[in-house]
Amino acid sequence: TIPGVDIMGAAMLLVEIGDDMEVFGSAERLASWAGVCPGNHESAGKRVAGK
Repeated sequence: TIPGVDIMGAAMLLVEIGDDMEVFGSAERLASWAGVCPGNHESAGKRVAGK
């Protein structure tokens, strides 16, 4: 499971991605493409102020 992704969201991801996950090469790349990994200025849902 993915925190914050319900059944409909998971179905939509599957429709967009398709059944061949190998095109991404890794789970990290898939998570980045899907926008579910934190950016450079985020950690555990908290924004970190930049300089």
